[in-house]
Amino acid sequence: MRRVSALIFALAICLPLFAQFNQNLDATKGTRRTASSRDDQIWHPEAANVSYKRAGNVSLTTASRYGLTENWELSTYLAFDFFQPNVMAKYRWTRHPKFWYLSSKINIGNAYPGLKFAQKHGYETFATSEDTLPVVGEFGHELILSRAISSDVNCSDGSIWLILTASLGTYWGIEMRSGTLGLIPYHFLANRSEVLTNRGFLASLKLWADWKATNWLLVHGGMRFHNRSLERNFAFELQAEAEVFVIPEFSARVGGALSLANYPGVDKKVGGVPIVDLTYYFGKRKSKERDLFNPNGRLY
Repeated sequence: MRRVSALIFALAICLPLFAQFNQNLDATKGTRRTASSRDDQIWHPEAANVSYKRAGNVSLTTASRYGLTENWELSTYLAFDFFQPNVMAKYRWTRHPKFWYLSSKINIGNAYPGLKFAQKHGYETFATSEDTLPVVGEFGHELILSRAISSDVNCSDGSIWLILTASLGTYWGIEMRSGTLGLIPYHFLANRSEVLTNRGFLASLKLWADWKATNWLLVHGGMRFHNRSLERNFAFELQAEAEVFVIPEFSARVGGALSLANYPGVDKKVGGVPIVDLTYYFGKRKSKERDLFNPNGRLY
């Protein structure tokens, strides 16, 4: 009887250990249909990480990205480049073994094509036929800090499921040719007018989160606090997105953004816009995380 009890006790101790650390789990259980064919898909453009080298995504309304190197990423908004060409480059300064990420994102943009289009087609709330259009270059820098939280490797594959981000952005409008335009009387544009249409300065504080809710659903969202030229006209913005993966390489995104501000010339103190997007992820994961079964890998 004692031998039987000892055998049962040994099995009770040993079997969970083998179950928790089975590196061939996918082979025995089958491949899971997951939202993360690449583990960087959870990282929104607003967060500090960059796309893998020669990998990225093509999106209609949100940022399309391409990984140039392990630390450099280029991005742009394809749907808006006709109206406001804008190129962004993100450099990841560091990634800490405890999942801290620090990066800088610089951008260069110009709103002249969109203002010219509005003037030519009679959108007089943007620019009238009598206005002289300015030529202003927008130059910005955003310092981004992210904290990634992963699952317990004893109970799962140890993948990242939550990312918390904070950033401080500063943007300058450098006037190359003066014009007669003032504040654009629309939410999401009014507080950005000065760096788009005239010599000015804009500061922005952002808090952001990315959450892997299920194997096919990612949730992104956060808030921004804008200050235009360090005077008045503060703006508070909220944004939320749900990204649903149809297949591991293709997702549909829906959500919205809300602006709360008291701008002169803007009728309402609250404004909102919908967010609808389709995204195709290209490229492959170039390296694997360092874990119990891959001690020589790199930790992303």
